[in-house]
Amino acid sequence: TVLTDEGVAPIAERQPVLAIGSNASTTQLWRKFTTAGIRPIVPITAATVPGIMAGVSAHVSPPGYIPATPVADPGSLAGLHITWLDDAQLAAMDLTEPNYHRMRLASRYPVSFPHGPAVAGCWLYISKHGYLTRRDGAPLPLGSQEALIAWLLDEVPALSEVTGPTPVEWVIRCQHPEVREQVRIMLRASGLVRPCKSLSG
Repeated sequence: TVLTDEGVAPIAERQPVLAIGSNASTTQLWRKFTTAGIRPIVPITAATVPGIMAGVSAHVSPPGYIPATPVADPGSLAGLHITWLDDAQLAAMDLTEPNYHRMRLASRYPVSFPHGPAVAGCWLYISKHGYLTRRDGAPLPLGSQEALIAWLLDEVPALSEVTGPTPVEWVIRCQHPEVREQVRIMLRASGLVRPCKSLSG
């Protein structure tokens, strides 16, 4: 009813996109769509997805932060969100995600509402750079930026020579493209990166 009253596409004409990390943030969605000149009217619904966790991509975003990526994890039952995007919103979202592949989620990862039916045909964005792991190979779970950056500086001390020794310095310095690229290369050389397995098919 709200969508109809606003004169925008109804749910039946929208694409379900599984949001991992900041793409479930209303502030982030507002910024992305208003920048593209698109009305930021987006239904968001809670969902559960067995076998997928919110992990950490092995790259740094232009603002200097470490973004999220979905990671296959058999023991996980993640509480995530679905953003329901119309065609223009989906095209705009693609343009903001150059470090990700957009894929259809495989049926072996059923998406369901906490109190409702399963949702078929969800899209999701998977990092092109792989995901970060702990030293034992377990996926690193998404956490606060300060905690993630501090952990990486402890695990890979050489990073501090490029980014500085604190999370605040990291964010400031990583706003420069050459620093972000150097960090990406150092992360890959650290042994803490695994390729993102396909969650599609």
